[in-house]
Amino acid sequence: MGLSVHIIRRLLLIIPMLIGITLLTFTVSHLVPSDPLVVIVSEKAL
Repeated sequence: MGLSVHIIRRLLLIIPMLIGITLLTFTVSHLVPSDPLVVIVSEKAL
């Protein structure tokens, strides 16, 4: 019983963490002075 509760609790904590990481990445990518799409395309061209 204890291990299953621990696993469920950990899985439920992953959801807000993933949302936070996604929002942080989105915010940082849009704070960059250039267009994020131009940066991604230029990196793939190399």
